[in-house]
Amino acid sequence: MIMKRVHFSLFVLLFIGLFFACTNDQALEPTPCDIYGEVSFKDDIQPVLATYCYFPSGTQACHAAQGGTAPGAFEDYTGVKAKLDLFPKRVLEEKSMPPQYSSDGPIQMEPCDLELLKIWIEQGAQDN
Repeated sequence: MIMKRVHFSLFVLLFIGLFFACTNDQALEPTPCDIYGEVSFKDDIQPVLATYCYFPSGTQACHAAQGGTAPGAFEDYTGVKAKLDLFPKRVLEEKSMPPQYSSDGPIQMEPCDLELLKIWIEQGAQDN
């Protein structure tokens, strides 16, 4: 009889613990982006840079290898790596990139794109 009570008590405690663990997980705020694992330069970062930094035409082509008006071409890893020290301040903190005069392209980076860049830099900004 005592063993049944012990088993039942353990079961109740386990159930209560699992219940509160599940309800706490559900109370977490959702994030704007679901980014898991390693961020890839080729698959994740290059498309972001193409959108905001070296768009094929117009004022958004600032960091294009051919005809870019800003220093540094961001079409490959080597060009990005050379200017990587500027990314945290200008892109992530000041959010001054892309510049406001980029009239034929996006003038503000999407939160998920900023998050991708941040995570990629935190992960060591690898050429992957």
